[in-house]
Amino acid sequence: MIIEAEALAGELSRLLSLGQFVSGSASVGHGNPLWKLRPITLRGKAVIQIEERDGATAAHRNCSPMDAGPRLAERIVVSNWRTHLKFTDSTISIRRESSGRVRVSRSAATRPAAQSLHNRAQNHILPEGAPCPFLTAVGIMTPDGRVLAAHYHKFRQVNRFLELIRDIAPHLPAEGPISIVDFGAGRAVLTLATYHYVSQHLNRNVRVIGVDVKQDQMERAAVAALAAGFTGATFQTSNIRDFVGPPAADLVLSLHACDTATDEALLKAIQMNARVILAAPCCQHELRSRIQAPQLAPMLRHGLFRERLAALATDGIRTALLEAFGYQVKVVEFVEAEHTSRNILLRAVLTGEVRPHTQDWRSLCDFWGAEPALARWLRAAGGGQDGKTILGGRP
Repeated sequence: MIIEAEALAGELSRLLSLGQFVSGSASVGHGNPLWKLRPITLRGKAVIQIEERDGATAAHRNCSPMDAGPRLAERIVVSNWRTHLKFTDSTISIRRESSGRVRVSRSAATRPAAQSLHNRAQNHILPEGAPCPFLTAVGIMTPDGRVLAAHYHKFRQVNRFLELIRDIAPHLPAEGPISIVDFGAGRAVLTLATYHYVSQHLNRNVRVIGVDVKQDQMERAAVAALAAGFTGATFQTSNIRDFVGPPAADLVLSLHACDTATDEALLKAIQMNARVILAAPCCQHELRSRIQAPQLAPMLRHGLFRERLAALATDGIRTALLEAFGYQVKVVEFVEAEHTSRNILLRAVLTGEVRPHTQDWRSLCDFWGAEPALARWLRAAGGGQDGKTILGGRP
């Protein structure tokens, strides 16, 4: 369908106001998204949250669907952005043609039919239809147990994550309270999900600390925890390096902490002698301009290849370093790739089988001609030489 550019803002506002919007992205050509859009409920009102990326940083703004439409239309018409919007019943792609008019293409939704979702929900750790206070507190579920359509992907992500928590549960202490720290907690949905699972499904006392630099998110997380009755959950506004907390932890989470923040979280986890680490790296930009593997020079000339190889190199070296410190590491899929390309999760379990003489991480650094932050910090403190060293102080 072709429409005039002047009519685009109104059409987008209409579509975003229908209550069927699930998620969206906007980019220049086929590049990485510069904007991500999603519906949220804020103070009881439905709004569109826009995540705007500028290199390694991201800014968030909330606006009504009527305001979001013109903002997005301007990017499409003036800046020639391509946009993809997912709704419960369809996916819409929008781009400006050379004539100046706008092409709108609609395709069937990739989401399964409602009956299939209902059948699959029976196997969820948190079943649809069963009221769950913390999911209600964060706006994913209504008090009567109905999952909001706009947040069904988040509901599935929570259940997928709880499957990972269930898998590592045997490695947590058999007695006493469970101590958990979540670095880069963000909206703290998965922080609260972990608390819920350990307290309700494992019947254990829990102490959870969520850490993030955004004070407003930590304040909202504290309100949600209070509403859910999670008295053992606290939230601290701090960067990871300056975090002051318990000297040890049973479980450390770092889910989509950006770039070297993941390295900071892994370092803290090693310092805290964490029994289990679950880390989903994000935005591994650090090595992008530094890797110098001569054998791969023809590939590294291309920006997209370089970006993806740098991410894999970073996570590969991180994995080898964790193994050097006595962790058994498994790399698993975190969430469905349809929601994010950053879907790798490092699951590390402390086995006590320390391998102080392993050279895997050094070999990888030599091959790529660069070291990620975690390797530099550990090597500078002597940790890379002796896997038995539990580092102290800041990197």
